[in-house]
Amino acid sequence: MKIRSIRFLLPLLLLAVLPSCNNDDDPVLITTNMGQANLHYDADGTWTEVASNQSFALNYLWFNHEGEIGPWGLTWRGFTPARWTDLDYEGITSWLPHQFQIPTRGGVAGVGTPYVVAFWDNQETDETPAETRSCRITYRKDATSPALEFHPMQVYLQLTCYTRHAIMAGDDFTRPFTTGDWLLLTAHGVRADGTETTQDIYLADFRGEEHTLMDTWTQVNLQDLGYVTEVYFTMASSDTGQWGMNTPSYFALDRLTVQAELPE
Repeated sequence: MKIRSIRFLLPLLLLAVLPSCNNDDDPVLITTNMGQANLHYDADGTWTEVASNQSFALNYLWFNHEGEIGPWGLTWRGFTPARWTDLDYEGITSWLPHQFQIPTRGGVAGVGTPYVVAFWDNQETDETPAETRSCRITYRKDATSPALEFHPMQVYLQLTCYTRHAIMAGDDFTRPFTTGDWLLLTAHGVRADGTETTQDIYLADFRGEEHTLMDTWTQVNLQDLGYVTEVYFTMASSDTGQWGMNTPSYFALDRLTVQAELPE
């Protein structure tokens, strides 16, 4: 089987119909669509498989997920599908019971529509192997086929609910961002030879005169990552202590489009 390249265009909506093959040299445009995905949610809008070590696929795009119910309740990392159900958003004072809620109360398609929440494991370092990264996205036709190359282009991003309120530190993460604070999301593209390329995205930046906070769906162009075999995300914050970043390491994304040449 001849493997051709795949380009990631990154507007994220999640699961459209994708042809199984491409008989010419023109790339196929893949748009993932959450509304068409075969995913299930409980009454609170939480993905029913959130407590499992089960990655989920959206039109051949695989989003890493790990979760379990332990002595301290639910723990998870990676990507989780979610729906908005909590209408008392302005009354949220603690982030933990509302890990899957976002400022827009829904995906790019509108209030109540599904989206993806990501929780980055802040114990990761530069030495963490790419295959064990928490927020990792790969492309594959099936469970056994190798990942095709893809080219990230655009993604819709926003902060989660607690970071919309500029939560930074303290026992319940209730200190707001102040002048000089920042929250950074970095997209990493892994090339076929194992080398990486990166692009920085500031989810919050209070260092200049104009303070910015990404609390609406914002399209980000990741084309500069170039041709890569996978993408993963890491985070950094101006509020970092002995145990790593103090800022809750969550972000939300929606609408991912991939321009791909499929195997013959």
